[in-house]
Amino acid sequence: MTEILKISDIARAAQGQWGGIFPTLGINVPARGKHGPCPICGGKDRFHFDDIEGRGTWICRKCEGKQAGDGLDLVCKATSKDNKSASLLVAQALGLTAGLDVDTIRANKARSQRQAEQERQREHARHKAATDLAQNILNQCQPAKGHPYMVGKGLAECEVLILQSPVMAGNVELKQGVSVIPLYNAARELTTCQTIDNSGHKYLLAGGRKAGSFHCIPGSEVLAICEGYATGLSVHLATGFTVYCAIDVGNLRAVAETVRDQHPSAEIILAADNDADHQENIGLIKAKSAADAVGGIVALPPVSGDWNDYHQHHGIDKTREAILMSRKQSNVVSLADKTRPAKSPIDDLKPRIEAKGSDLVYVVPKMDRDTGEIHETQNWLCTAIELIGRGRDEDGAHFRMIRWKENGTGTERTDAFPLEIVGEREGWARMRRGGLSVTTSRMLRAHLGNHMQLAGSDQFCRVVSRSGWQHGAYVLPNAEVVGNPVDPVFFNGRSASANAYRVSGTVAQWQEQVGALARDNVCMMLGVACSLAAPVLDLVEADSFGVHLFGNSGTGKTTIGMVANSVWGHPEELKLSWYSTALGLANEAAAHNDGLMSLDEIGQSTKPKDVATSAYALFNGVGKIQGAKDGGNREAMRWRVLALSTGEKDLETFLHEAGEKVHAGHLVRLLNVPIQAITNIHGLADSRAHADAVQQAAKRCYGAVGREWVNYLAVHKDDVIHAIKTAITAWQARLPEKASDQVRRVASRFAILEAALVCGSHLTGWMPDESKKAVQRCFNEWVELFGMENRERKTIIDQVIAFLNSNAFSRYMVLPYDYTAPQIRDAAGYRKQEDPKAEEWTFFTFPHVFEKEVSKGFNPKMVAQIMADCGMLKRDNGKDAGFTKRTPRIDGRQIRCYTLLFAPDDTDQEGGV
Repeated sequence: MTEILKISDIARAAQGQWGGIFPTLGINVPARGKHGPCPICGGKDRFHFDDIEGRGTWICRKCEGKQAGDGLDLVCKATSKDNKSASLLVAQALGLTAGLDVDTIRANKARSQRQAEQERQREHARHKAATDLAQNILNQCQPAKGHPYMVGKGLAECEVLILQSPVMAGNVELKQGVSVIPLYNAARELTTCQTIDNSGHKYLLAGGRKAGSFHCIPGSEVLAICEGYATGLSVHLATGFTVYCAIDVGNLRAVAETVRDQHPSAEIILAADNDADHQENIGLIKAKSAADAVGGIVALPPVSGDWNDYHQHHGIDKTREAILMSRKQSNVVSLADKTRPAKSPIDDLKPRIEAKGSDLVYVVPKMDRDTGEIHETQNWLCTAIELIGRGRDEDGAHFRMIRWKENGTGTERTDAFPLEIVGEREGWARMRRGGLSVTTSRMLRAHLGNHMQLAGSDQFCRVVSRSGWQHGAYVLPNAEVVGNPVDPVFFNGRSASANAYRVSGTVAQWQEQVGALARDNVCMMLGVACSLAAPVLDLVEADSFGVHLFGNSGTGKTTIGMVANSVWGHPEELKLSWYSTALGLANEAAAHNDGLMSLDEIGQSTKPKDVATSAYALFNGVGKIQGAKDGGNREAMRWRVLALSTGEKDLETFLHEAGEKVHAGHLVRLLNVPIQAITNIHGLADSRAHADAVQQAAKRCYGAVGREWVNYLAVHKDDVIHAIKTAITAWQARLPEKASDQVRRVASRFAILEAALVCGSHLTGWMPDESKKAVQRCFNEWVELFGMENRERKTIIDQVIAFLNSNAFSRYMVLPYDYTAPQIRDAAGYRKQEDPKAEEWTFFTFPHVFEKEVSKGFNPKMVAQIMADCGMLKRDNGKDAGFTKRTPRIDGRQIRCYTLLFAPDDTDQEGGV
């Protein structure tokens, strides 16, 4: 006996399924919430499918009488059938009764898909043209204050984008001087823009994707949604809220739903227009609908008009009071508490994926046609996962944000899972490595892959592989975000010391227990200066550099490092080692971007060459260029760090002893500072007791100062930048004229350390003068080692003098040449005493010896120029003369040689002039 289904039962069974029913019946509708062609009247773009509560609801403003209805109504009108016949078609599409043959269903779906694809292509072309035009308009805009429209709205001091030259938008000319408001989608991609001329006439680019697009005015964590741009500015100025401008009332709900998806737990306020003077208060109605959809509240102006009107008539303070009063009087409704529609008697028979305890299962429902009972088969897929959002990184790669608990440990983990490997072997392997169990069934994995791509939250976040300043906030290497980013940020990098970035104690406790004991001890204060200066390098666009503190065992290297590290986290666990590869250090640098990189004991490295390579690579701020799998090159890693290194030997000595050449570039990137003795033990028994007390205090109080410092920088950014620039100017002015560019570069780096320490006085508890003296003393110690003049010049002069000292009388043949004298093997040239009384020799050096041995490691022309400048090389006179001279005649011929002299008496070891 055939079961007779009621129309109401069929309608309930179809609830939530209309998106699949319509194509089966050959009815093409746009995506939910979108506009498109009408399957009834054939109109091009006035049909809207909103599918409220899954009932297939729609409206067409082109149909005669502006028709609307639910899914069954649409089937009736599109197929020209009555309710009973139409409901039978729906039942057949749902598989509730026999009916449509397979060929008919396939033909209907194919036709619907063709129509949908054609419309998608047309829509995509329209949207792309509008986006390209919007970008072209933005490229011709400049920010400015005082636009006439803004002046008329009481917002004269608010900057808006102003079009600098006329632009044709189809048949409409956008005149020079109009204001431009760009609109973006949830992924922060430009979609279209609105223009407003001096008289307030508004124009939205034709063909742009308006639904769900908005203009965001960033502010606090409370989110407000309004209609117009001027209204949004008034709400933001009054409250400081982050405001999303939907541009018109019809877009409020779409924007609200987009915002809710991105911020599932945020408080959302619909700053409605009060259309009380109209026949229908459409502003309130639409705002209330949007608020109900997202669990928000409505803030309505007490009188007719929008919030900008209220702002102009009552002032900013009254506007703030009115908005906040609406906020207090409303009950915020949680999305989780909203009443859900009751299940229909004939439940959804589509297979689904759902969580069952600690697992995710694929549920296949099947109805028993005899009893009407639904039996479910559950197929295990994997350990339960939460799909909490979507992300995109700096390179444009997309990710699925996944959260789960590891099998065994129960540790909660979050991962930015690359979309490109979802459903691939690499993706399943990654999930298993992360502590998830995954089915081995290929068919079930296909369902799981689709689920991972399509289900869950669409909240957007920025995925970053570098720590430091990212999108308005500061990201620590443990993925902790300090501050309020423009978009949520997820750190996808890795650091060997990530777990060390935690907090114990308060800033006040650090001052009393660590800062107080470090006071007056210059190297400890310098270590803290390095910690505080690390995040300010980005603010002044300074290059990376490091400070290397060296001294014998027992001089306090460990204690200094612990004091510096305690600013950011656990003082011992934050330490990294020089005992690593250059690539390993580069990866750590990216993970410590805009932060302190603490490197312990340079002598631990078994390969001094790696230290030399790393010292360059670390502070150049760019990693190796590597090829990509799909062709081309991967984006090179970039970073900006400040390193604090320790060791028993300075960098120069360490490399020299290993036979590695030391370049000046090493010594101006990693600054050698000898550790100074403890000068104030603050009443303790001796320096050992003082060191023990400092170390114990650092283990108790750590991490709080760094976070408070970042918050301070976010608020006082301009003040800190000004302080740094002022300090650099002062330091440069104090240097003697003979100071080389290298010394001046290093002085600017010490100036940054000083300015950071002074600006952080409220955190350290140290007086500004104390901080300045400590940093300046360390700079003086650096100068004692490096010298005031160009280090490469000094190194070259030393190298040439050393060559002459070693070879002057063993490898140079005396002139006039004595053929009876013993022959010299491996001769370097000739030597001649011009004046026997003066005891001065001239050394005619063969070109190949000068270029290969004398100039080893340097450009021979540069060496020759420096030798000529300091009086150690004779050259021919004349404008175009080179660096070689002809020798006296030997066997009737003259050859060209580099003519070297010993250093004049006034040439010191520093290459002074």
